[in-house]
Amino acid sequence: MAESMSPARPRTQPPEVRREQILDSAAQVLAAKGLTAMTVADVVAGAGIAKGTFYLYFNSKEELVAALRARYTDSLITRAEAVLTGPGTHVERLDELLAAITDFHGSQIHLHHALFHDTGLPDDQSLRRLTRLLATFISDGTAAGAFHTVAPEFAAAFVVHGLHGVLPPFLHQRAQTRAQFLAAATATARQALGADVT
Repeated sequence: MAESMSPARPRTQPPEVRREQILDSAAQVLAAKGLTAMTVADVVAGAGIAKGTFYLYFNSKEELVAALRARYTDSLITRAEAVLTGPGTHVERLDELLAAITDFHGSQIHLHHALFHDTGLPDDQSLRRLTRLLATFISDGTAAGAFHTVAPEFAAAFVVHGLHGVLPPFLHQRAQTRAQFLAAATATARQALGADVT
């Protein structure tokens, strides 16, 4: 009688759990090897599944990468929403948002590079979603007297795209400390929004 196998993961997993396992494995492989070198074989080995199981969830490597991009964006937006709807004054939450975005990208710098630079596809969706979220927050803050801006949507785009422009050089070159970078970023954002910091 053949000896029974004892896989690290149970053979049967709910579909949503199995999909996340595949995405987790893909994220690790992609961050370590880059887009060109990543293979489906690498991903299924990391997830502890058969190649046939992979194709029940994703039709191709390209579809897998698209799903990773969507998950990355959703995670960023979820974090931003938690900050902006959390405790603290509007100015405190603005500062915390800039720190959260910086730390989120910094903690996943290799994955971000592989998802948005190696693919040649910009992270436009995350920028649009962040801008909409921040515009609502700025409008609320303006009504509360915390900010002084006549164009919340423009101000939100200015802050989001400005941060997006200066963040990659900081993360890759580290010419400043985190504290120095955030001090400059928060001071600039406060000035742009006419923040009431008294």
